[in-house]
Amino acid sequence: MQKKRKWISRCEVEFSWRAKIYSFIVNAASVILIILTVHLYMHDEINFANCMTMLVGSYLIFLGLAPLSDTAFLYAKIPGQQKYLDDVFQIPQLEEGTQTTINGPLDIRFDHVWFGYRKDTPVIKDLSFEIKQNEKVAIVGPSGCGKTTIVNLLSRFWDVDKGAIYLAGKDIREYTVETLFKQMSVVFQDVYLFNDTIMNNIRFAKPEASDQEIFDVCKKARCAEFISKLPQGYETIIGEGGANLSGGEKQRISIARALLKDAPIILLDEATSSVDPENEAEILAAIDALCKGKTVISIAHRISTVENVDHILVIDDGSLQEEGKHEELIQNGGIYAGFIKSRRDAKGWRIEN
Repeated sequence: MQKKRKWISRCEVEFSWRAKIYSFIVNAASVILIILTVHLYMHDEINFANCMTMLVGSYLIFLGLAPLSDTAFLYAKIPGQQKYLDDVFQIPQLEEGTQTTINGPLDIRFDHVWFGYRKDTPVIKDLSFEIKQNEKVAIVGPSGCGKTTIVNLLSRFWDVDKGAIYLAGKDIREYTVETLFKQMSVVFQDVYLFNDTIMNNIRFAKPEASDQEIFDVCKKARCAEFISKLPQGYETIIGEGGANLSGGEKQRISIARALLKDAPIILLDEATSSVDPENEAEILAAIDALCKGKTVISIAHRISTVENVDHILVIDDGSLQEEGKHEELIQNGGIYAGFIKSRRDAKGWRIEN
């Protein structure tokens, strides 16, 4: 997505000057034709009727030519856009399983999983770990190491290339998509909201939910207060992508969605990594309400998120490097200990006179 945005920006820069030149030529030609027509009329070379016909005709012609610069710009973008269309059509379709019920504890197991968004570039490499039902687990590691990909694979947004992921003892590919999705709620780092009311955005998680259910989860998600201050309250249109809300407010709406869905497995993808301290406190309180009695897999860079979990998985270069409890990993003096030290050093950094 980031590459596509950069490509579009380059296209806009490349073709904007061409559009300006084209617009200048069209406008200049229009002015010249008007001057020429008036000149011919003033020298009695054409009569008044012909003069008016030429003026009106030239106006209509150049009025139609003006939008062609935009059309030319769009036409020039088509060859580049074709690549992205081809990428979409080349994505393999996931084969849906037939299992509609899940029996037994909702334990999660990654068994020698390999995966890459491109065939020749693996992102996840021979990854194996287990998470017991109701266990709180943190996944830590440097940016680009594959943390978010793990969440994507467990949610079955993508299928593994090799190995398998098991839920309640069965390969997740054996379940129907609906059955699998009912077991999980995801709070993404980048929250996407629809250009609709707050009420409908939250109800998206459970279409049959009553208004009172939505009011209740909004209180737990710490978003009822700011919603009540909006012009139309829960009926406020929040814009495409939640454009009219702050990052912290969007996060809390996302948590309210997850609370309403009430799935037994919660996936938190760096949910507090890009908000201010005030919003972070509200979000962490909302997450505490969300995670009670659930299996929680949290991806985070903040020490406060990982210190009190049951189990920590340390990922680097797509592989599991360390696992254990916070105190154990600190004593081992490995990658995790270095991660914690760097975060504490950054937190204590200050400018001295």
